[in-house]
Amino acid sequence: MIIKESSERAVSQKLNILDICAGSGCIAIALKKNIPHSTVSAIDISEDALKVAEENSMVNNTPLNLINADIFKLQTLNLKLQTHFDIIVSNPPYVMKSEMKEMTEREIKV
Repeated sequence: MIIKESSERAVSQKLNILDICAGSGCIAIALKKNIPHSTVSAIDISEDALKVAEENSMVNNTPLNLINADIFKLQTLNLKLQTHFDIIVSNPPYVMKSEMKEMTEREIKV
């Protein structure tokens, strides 16, 4: 859906895209491959996940801006980003039903 809805806009302007909880980078890589003039940043708290994302981006010849950060620590995150994003996407880790009762709702402003 993002690729389809962004393709016309991407022709006339360079899009800044942010993938939160990027994991192996598959979503960020797919977006970069299909919206090639975009700048794609991928954030994850896991250094190991970002190493996999880096390997995958090299294999797929899709440069990504990889950021090791906790999205809930906004002061640190804002220092690392310092830009606006046209598109923000996330496919966060799965949460078990038993964990849901312990979660609180948070609003994240980047």
